[in-house]
Amino acid sequence: MNLIGKIFTVLIFVMSFVFMAFSVAVYATHKNWKEQAQTLTTTNQSLSARRTELEQKLAETTQMLEQERAARRYALSAVQVRSSQLERQLATLQASLDQKVKELDQKGAALDQASKVAVAAETRNTELESKLQTAMQNRDTMFANVVSTSDRVQQLQTNEERLKERENQLATQVARTTRVLNANGLTEFTNVDGIPPKLDGRITAVGANNFVEVSLGKDDGISIGNTLDIFRGDQYLGRIIIKKVSPDRSVGEIQREYRKGEVKKGDYVSTKLG
Repeated sequence: MNLIGKIFTVLIFVMSFVFMAFSVAVYATHKNWKEQAQTLTTTNQSLSARRTELEQKLAETTQMLEQERAARRYALSAVQVRSSQLERQLATLQASLDQKVKELDQKGAALDQASKVAVAAETRNTELESKLQTAMQNRDTMFANVVSTSDRVQQLQTNEERLKERENQLATQVARTTRVLNANGLTEFTNVDGIPPKLDGRITAVGANNFVEVSLGKDDGISIGNTLDIFRGDQYLGRIIIKKVSPDRSVGEIQREYRKGEVKKGDYVSTKLG
């Protein structure tokens, strides 16, 4: 095969591919016009049915609208009639109201006149009540003064009786005190600052050299130089003289000439026995 034959063979092969591609393209773009026609027919029928349905609904809606318009025209007529009736009633009521207002004005004028009379009477009544209140206050004040004076007189009489009774009691006490002072060799001028009050305590510690600590101190009225008697039950143990004092404790020395037994912690002490 020569060169021209080879060229033709290649061209035939290329053209075969071109025609095959064209055939495929034509087949791909080919439409079934019968199916399209059937589809369009079906769609047209559906649209026709939808149109008929919509026309029917439109007719029904138009009929309902006309009925509603008629009902509204009837209702409007009824409202207009009712409005006319109400206007007539309002006019009647306004006339009646005007008459009532006129009557009220007349009654108000009469009431104002009566109020003036009442105010004048009330003013007079207030003045009389004020005078009466003043008179009653004066009476009450005088009565209170009488009662107060009577109470004061009674109180003074009671105080006088009480003072007389107290005077008798003091005279009795002075007589008794005088007898006691005379019996003890004392007078009203005797110095009693160093005499302790009637106190009872206990021995809280026993030390050397006849010194003991007691539970009575300066706050109890104990001072240096006071004497305390020591006892245990009914047994008399001796006497101490205070040498040192603190607010709640004191230290005393046992007097040998009064010692009657052994002094122990817990023994009782007293400023005055019997």
